[in-house]
Amino acid sequence: MMPWGAILAFLGRLLRPIIAPIAAYLKGRSDARREAERRALKDEQQRLEKGRQRVADGRDDDPADRLRRNDGHWD
Repeated sequence: MMPWGAILAFLGRLLRPIIAPIAAYLKGRSDARREAERRALKDEQQRLEKGRQRVADGRDDDPADRLRRNDGHWD
């Protein structure tokens, strides 16, 4: 009878070509997910800053001027 260590080593060598590509695929997916989350957060921060800047730019204007400038954007 073979010792358990030899059996496990044999199974490891046998399953490595099957498990390695699956592990690489899953790692790639998780890396892509993290990158997408990072881009989404960056985009959100940029949009918030643009919105804050636009609010700050229009704060000193007359309310009637703001209404006239904004009127055509709601079609």
